[in-house]
Amino acid sequence: MLCCTLQSLVRRGPNPLVESYCCDFSQVEHLYPYNPQDPKAISARHEELSRSYVTDRQALASILRDYNRAMGASAETMSNIEKLQRPDSAVVVGGQQAGILTGPLYTIYKAVTIIQLARRYSQDLEIPVIPVFWVASEDHDFQEIDHATILDKEDKPLRLRLRQNYEEPRSIKHQPCDERVMALIDCLQAATGPTQHKDGIVDHLRTLAQESDNLADWFARVMLWLFRDYGLVLIDPMLSGIRALQQPVMSFAIARHQQIQDALASGAADLEKLGCAPQIIKEPPTVDLFIYEDGYRRPLEPLDAEAQVTTPRGLEKQYSKEDLLREIARNPEGFSTNVVTRPLAQDVLLPTLAMVGGPGELTYLTQLRPVYELYGMKCPPLFPRVNITLVEPAVRRYLDKFGLSVDELRAGWKDRLEEHLNCADPIDFPGRFDELRKVIEREYAGLLPALGEIDKTLVDIGGTNRGKLLEQIDWLEKKTKQLHEGNCRVAVRQFTKMGRSLVPDGPQERRLNVFPFLFDYSLHLIDCILEQDLIDTVETEKLLFL
Repeated sequence: MLCCTLQSLVRRGPNPLVESYCCDFSQVEHLYPYNPQDPKAISARHEELSRSYVTDRQALASILRDYNRAMGASAETMSNIEKLQRPDSAVVVGGQQAGILTGPLYTIYKAVTIIQLARRYSQDLEIPVIPVFWVASEDHDFQEIDHATILDKEDKPLRLRLRQNYEEPRSIKHQPCDERVMALIDCLQAATGPTQHKDGIVDHLRTLAQESDNLADWFARVMLWLFRDYGLVLIDPMLSGIRALQQPVMSFAIARHQQIQDALASGAADLEKLGCAPQIIKEPPTVDLFIYEDGYRRPLEPLDAEAQVTTPRGLEKQYSKEDLLREIARNPEGFSTNVVTRPLAQDVLLPTLAMVGGPGELTYLTQLRPVYELYGMKCPPLFPRVNITLVEPAVRRYLDKFGLSVDELRAGWKDRLEEHLNCADPIDFPGRFDELRKVIEREYAGLLPALGEIDKTLVDIGGTNRGKLLEQIDWLEKKTKQLHEGNCRVAVRQFTKMGRSLVPDGPQERRLNVFPFLFDYSLHLIDCILEQDLIDTVETEKLLFL
């Protein structure tokens, strides 16, 4: 069985809103109706849900039951769906685009946070609190989900990407899971070294892909497989019947277009006062709704200031406000929410006790507070997803060997390597080469004017000669450095391993995919992560030593 140990670091980031939200909530409490760390606030939220949540729980459970069963859900998940029918039950929800191979590690950590938070609230409130993961299948930004980054056999970053010729702007749910997915799985298998667990995992990835009609369903099947023991319930907004339950929000987007824009502007002003850039900047102006035309998801654009007439982007077709309201009531399946209306639609659909999000989501949901109020709702308590860095055994040994912390390495692992190489240099060759250059510059500074007294052309010739000498010195220094690094090749390899593992061109959780880790440590890695107390505090980052 895999054993893990946990260490906490102070959470750091460039976003002042997130910094205050996590470390000093009093600085931003005026922007939020609830403090997610306050048990009384969570109880108040549950009481409010008992009064305000009106969606048909039986209809919702029926949709979720059929979908999750079709995606291969476990008995634990199916049991949680049945609990959702209880009038006192609630959910903790978070979501992500349906990324290839689940996308970056933070997708896994978001699901982990949802599960642990639902478990905590269920114990605190003594009610069923169900972990729900929202599969953002409506999204059509294919380039955001068509790749996964791994470290290959030589610990070099490698981006695995689906071959391009998927149609845009089709929703991910409309993108087929075909031979291109199989080719990507083949690339994953070829790029990674053999392990005890790899072949079985790869075979199951292929099986799940073969069972999936589209990329969103493949994502859903993989997530339910990875979290099969933890009752995670998946919801897909493109399921038949879901949009009918969300229809009031879509009508609201049309009927209250200008008020929504004003509310967004008010939310943006709140962020700017904190020195934080607004996340939602809409240019050109759009209505906060998409329409499906011939299978394509197109934003609706107003043709006048009051959005009395709109047009699907790229088409000449026009709709009056009354036309759209009638069409939404008649055929809600033909429409899709956008970044502004999706959270509202989610919280109309689900009895949301709390929502889990990353730093960007926390910022944009803060901007949406006035939009929630315009709709007559409160934004749910927002809980930051856990921030985890996996530290493999070899990396931990190297950290100990060189007396480095993770923070020191993150500050610039190549700089730390350079410092080590300098300490291992027996002759201080950079200093000696610098001194040699100074000698040449000094001698030529006196020589060139003297040569000019013999013949002025010698000044230019001498300058060229000086340049060639300096070029030769540069070449010799470069060669010396290469040979020195060769003498220290073990240290260079170990520093490179640490750097690429912990700081692969950015935070590990935002760059690397989970599957190479699962190949090495088996699916028990998911269990190991979930066994840790990760949500004890929101102001810390977690180092998980494997």
